[in-house]
Amino acid sequence: MKTTNLKKVCLFVVSYLVLIAITATTAYCQFGSAPDQRTAESFPLYQITQIPLLRTDMSLDCMVAYIAMDSVTRNIDYKNVLDFIFNTSIDTLKVLSRYMYAVDEYDPTLLRSYIYTLRDSLPGSTNYKSLPQNSYSGVKQAIINKIDELGRDYSMLLLSNYILKVRIDSVVIGTDTTFNDNLSWVNVACTVLDTIKATYLPDNCNFGNHKFDKHHNEINTSGHNCLIFGYPQNWRTGNWLRKAGLLDTDTYIRTVQKDEEYFVFLEFFALSDSTDYLTSIKNLDACGGLFRINNGIVEDTGNYWGLGTTPNVNDFQNHLLTLIGNIKTWWVQ
Repeated sequence: MKTTNLKKVCLFVVSYLVLIAITATTAYCQFGSAPDQRTAESFPLYQITQIPLLRTDMSLDCMVAYIAMDSVTRNIDYKNVLDFIFNTSIDTLKVLSRYMYAVDEYDPTLLRSYIYTLRDSLPGSTNYKSLPQNSYSGVKQAIINKIDELGRDYSMLLLSNYILKVRIDSVVIGTDTTFNDNLSWVNVACTVLDTIKATYLPDNCNFGNHKFDKHHNEINTSGHNCLIFGYPQNWRTGNWLRKAGLLDTDTYIRTVQKDEEYFVFLEFFALSDSTDYLTSIKNLDACGGLFRINNGIVEDTGNYWGLGTTPNVNDFQNHLLTLIGNIKTWWVQ
């Protein structure tokens, strides 16, 4: 009798361990080798129930931006919104960019949720004449169109949704077919060491119990300082600069390695109306938004920031903060 019970216990334990092993292996395969690399790093948007989106911990600029954007969408049709943005002076564009920066700095996911999940903001609503997307994306496109006038350094700060100092914890390369193209895609999990442009980080580090490197080693995700982003492998960088005549050589994005540190400049893209994913901002500098830190030196191969190709890490970070401080004081002269 005792022997029978012992066999049952052993069988149960073995079955349980096998189930865990299968689950762990499946979780890795979904992230590392299945055709959904961007899906694996995606995160859900919020469900919004209040308009305008005002929070007590928002900066005054952020509150003003949401109130203004809501007022514009209620009262001005999208053609007039875009006509104003695309034909305004550089000084006025700087002011619009200042408020766009405040919205991004607070929580880009909240903004995307406002744009995509609010029922009243959908076309055809009697309450709105245009969409929040018209104002926000219009300003971004105007920045791209006027990179030379605005300055490529300021443009990079404005077009990035997150600017972070990170340590790479895990790298997985696979083929992504999310949008029906076979694209070699690099997914990166990292620990956020410092925030340059960020108040709230997206909660996208919940995949496979954070175990998705090749050996299923769990990465440190305590305190919600983990982030996952991805980018196409060997992507040709600097396309916006090349179009503006500010870059005339072919440059390609590097594949980051585990335990390296970087300053990363990230932007969001829609995977669907309810989920986003993060990727490096690849179309400005030669590094594709990934500036490696090596022994206290930042590698800026194209001298994008005007500090030389090997600035000290503290000088680099302080330079970014100085430029950001300038953005926050822009006003019409």
